[in-house]
Amino acid sequence: MNEQVDVVLGFDPGGKGNFGWSICEIARGQLGIIETGVASDALEVMERVSAARPGNARVLAAGIDAPMFWSKTGGREVDPIIREAIKRRGCSTAAGTVQHVNSLRGACLVQGVLLGLYLHQKFNDVPITEAHPKALLRLLDDSDSARLTELTDGRSEHERDAVLAAFAAWSMHRRAPGWRNLYWDEPNPILPLETPVSYWMPIPGGECGRSGDNRR
Repeated sequence: MNEQVDVVLGFDPGGKGNFGWSICEIARGQLGIIETGVASDALEVMERVSAARPGNARVLAAGIDAPMFWSKTGGREVDPIIREAIKRRGCSTAAGTVQHVNSLRGACLVQGVLLGLYLHQKFNDVPITEAHPKALLRLLDDSDSARLTELTDGRSEHERDAVLAAFAAWSMHRRAPGWRNLYWDEPNPILPLETPVSYWMPIPGGECGRSGDNRR
């Protein structure tokens, strides 16, 4: 019998041919890539992941580069937190990198939520974290950044972002030091999914929260 493999999944929702996905293995405390690819929509991505996932794999968590919750007031409180964090890391285009939720493309908004629904159906309410790969790259420490750059070298931008989303999912699962669940900074969240989501980022401070918990 094959030994069980622990995996995390990462996704970068986009339009036709631009929906990145990744399956990453956790072994000996390190993230390794099993498979990555691109597809056109959430249903096709689930078909690709189902075909590529090893039969002995246990899915620990998933990360999706799309808003997993909205706000009753329109703009989300969590987005300025990330903008300020990446500004401190030298980002001169923070507003464009972390955009207002109302300015995002339809594929990001709709396909991200659909994917979350499919993931919860297939993998028994697997914990999901929202991810923001481009901001994450600016916030990671040098060792993690170098490791992820090495892993994703030669892959498309969408596959790279999917791997970064998987790294966020792994960090949520292991409660990585210096990370926090930004979902708990949102005072008036609206959940398009009926099951729990989080938003883990390497931004110290605030309420850490518990992966998989939600306020209703």
